[in-house]
Amino acid sequence: MIRRPAVDNSYANDYADLTALKRLADQNRIAILLIHHLRKQKDDDPFNRISGTTGLSGAVDTSFTLVEERRGSGRATLSCIGRDIEYRERGLRHNESNIWELVSDSREHPELLLPDIVFLVSDFMKGKSEYHGTPT
Repeated sequence: MIRRPAVDNSYANDYADLTALKRLADQNRIAILLIHHLRKQKDDDPFNRISGTTGLSGAVDTSFTLVEERRGSGRATLSCIGRDIEYRERGLRHNESNIWELVSDSREHPELLLPDIVFLVSDFMKGKSEYHGTPT
């Protein structure tokens, strides 16, 4: 059994449990890949969807989330963040051979990470030489 009996502080429990595994990995110079599930609730930040407390992501070096666009779509986004890597999103497509293929990468196309409002403002300003108004 990996988890100890629970006490009051869920964050502390999650953090302590994963810190023990991280210590084991560091001592043996290995990587341990833990698979966990996401909440169904949508969020703009895919790492906020990790079920449980933030102690889970706070204790580890790197986190990945794999979120399918919609069930059965065959398209998903693999988001990556960590102490040693920059935030990155990779678009994937599930092919006929049952293999995920890379279709986009935010490292090669950083504009993929920009919010939609940036493009809306850019489109609005195209063809205009100046803007008069307030910033709100």
